[in-house]
Amino acid sequence: MRPDVTIYLEIGNECWAEGNACADYAEQRGLIENMTLKARQRYYSAELTSRTCYHIKTGQHYKNIFSEVFNSSANRIKLVFSSISVWTGPLETFYLCSGDYYKSFDMIGLAPYLSYQLTATDGSLLYTLDQVFNTVIDAAINDSVSYLSTMANIIKANAPYQELVTYEGGPDFSSLHDDRNVDLTNLSYYIHRDPRMEKALEYYILNISTNPNFTLKMYVHYTSAGPFSRYGCWGLIQASVTDLTISPKYKGYMKVIDSGRQCSWNEKPNECENNCNLKGVCSSKPLSSSRNTCECFMGYNGTSCQNFHYTIQSDCTYQCGGIGTCQFDHYDGVYEAWSCKCNKGYYGYGCGLFNCTGGTD
Repeated sequence: MRPDVTIYLEIGNECWAEGNACADYAEQRGLIENMTLKARQRYYSAELTSRTCYHIKTGQHYKNIFSEVFNSSANRIKLVFSSISVWTGPLETFYLCSGDYYKSFDMIGLAPYLSYQLTATDGSLLYTLDQVFNTVIDAAINDSVSYLSTMANIIKANAPYQELVTYEGGPDFSSLHDDRNVDLTNLSYYIHRDPRMEKALEYYILNISTNPNFTLKMYVHYTSAGPFSRYGCWGLIQASVTDLTISPKYKGYMKVIDSGRQCSWNEKPNECENNCNLKGVCSSKPLSSSRNTCECFMGYNGTSCQNFHYTIQSDCTYQCGGIGTCQFDHYDGVYEAWSCKCNKGYYGYGCGLFNCTGGTD
């Protein structure tokens, strides 16, 4: 193993959580092996105990293998337990498992998303876009800091040598748990594409990385590139050809990274015509001594990215379930948004919901 490389290893993702493959297997094995807690600060189910304790017992097993194989270099393999920010249960169970398996772990990973409840119980929106950036963002940042502070105190009380990291993070505000809510999904799109998200993301990172109540060893954003959809707007950019100059999350992160950089480099000479009209990246081919090829952003093409065309973003299901038609809805930046125009009485994605306002017929 190279002496200058540190490996951060998470053995299974969120194995304390009910309903994923890792958790299902850990729960079955934990129940068979009768996993127990050495003490009970509060009630935790046998299922949560089984999932968590068997999972970290497996982690201890791998840590022992690392020690045998890599000897003194094994200390550069850091074992991470991924818990949850909004509930102390998994982390408290982690420390209470009989066998003290937690001692094999070096880091506790959390996912303190920049998120907030945006809808009422009936699904109606509680905030406008301006209200989100004027008030909700501050409340969401405070929530993230509060969650991290609570978890940091639990770590300090049980294993102060373990470091706090994030295995996921970044803005959320998604409709993941209400993916039929068209208004919520559209608001989520606007939040993530709004120029004000750049500054909001800077404040979020600043507040969780320099807080005096805890030390955040590492921050990981989820995820680098991914299309925005009703299941969430997770991508730092929406595609590899996204216009970086107008991508607020990308710009926010780059400001944070640049503010702490410790090295500099010289770019190759730019020979692209009109610098790709600022609608692409001037890149170089292998072995080239200069940058001379335009890699155009989404919505643009041509040798110097001089041509523009909309990218269709369709929220329609197949034939809108047979009870509507897929039609142009609006333009959103470089996107041409299409959605289902539903027949009378039907609404939602794919016109799958019905609102009966008449009699009993």
